[in-house]
This record gives sequence, C-alpha cells and structure tokens, in this order.
Amino acid sequence: MSSQPRERASGKYAPTPHSAPEVRLGPTRDQPTEKEIAETLANITEAYGDIERIRKAGSDAFFVIDSLLPLAAIGALVRLGEQANNLGRQFVARHPGPEYDRAIETRHYLAHKFEVNNHILWQTIAVSTKRSAMAHQDVHDKVMGRMTADG
Repeated sequence: MSSQPRERASGKYAPTPHSAPEVRLGPTRDQPTEKEIAETLANITEAYGDIERIRKAGSDAFFVIDSLLPLAAIGALVRLGEQANNLGRQFVARHPGPEYDRAIETRHYLAHKFEVNNHILWQTIAVSTKRSAMAHQDVHDKVMGRMTADG
C-alpha cells in the first residue's frame, strides 16, 4: 500500500472526456450471439437515454437543485459500461466510434472509487457521452438492419 494520500477533487483519479482512467480494461467476453448483441445494444441505447435526460436537466440542476442527479449519472454510466462489456472483444474492436472501451473503463473507475469529481462527471455527461451516443446509434442501426436483412 502506498503511504501517499489520495488527491481529492483534483481529477487525477477521475475519468475526463479527454483521458482514460489509470487502468486500461477491455471487454472480458469473447463473442456473444447476435441475439445477445441486439439485446445489449438496446440496453446501451436505454442507458444513453437516461444520460440524455440528466443532460437535459442542465448543470444548475446537476450541481445545485437535485443532489441525486450525480448519483443517477454514475448509475447510468456504470450500466452503460457493463453493457458495453457484454458486447465482447471482437465487436468492440470492430466498432471504435462509440468508444465502448472507454465506457468499460469509466464503469470500472466509477464502480471502484469512492470519490468522484462532479465537475468532471458533468463534462463526461455533457460532452463525451453525447458524441458516443450518436456513434452508438449508427452502430445500432447498422447491426439491426443487417440482422433484419439476414433474417
């Protein structure tokens, strides 16, 4: 164990829109079935919808009015990362646009850290996930279209 104190609210231990947490993780599953991928993509879309509702509440609500919004954001990001992990290594590698690997890393960080910088959390919600959500929707539509055509 390190005898150095942890830095508080510095962002050193927090994910940012432009840097990954200390530990680089990737999906732990090998290859789910097409049906599992379709269900997982739907779950990811739902998590992004929850994040969008938090974003639409605005920063005033996030920081001042509703103290439960940061907790809801953490929950949504953890669910998003868990579902991204369920996509499997090959799928995540073939679809880098939505940054599923970043969602997995963020989930790991949020699930195992006790202190989260709410300003960095808001930036993640307001900026990074919005871009990733659009890329995810493209992947979702292509995969679902391919599955419909095949089947």
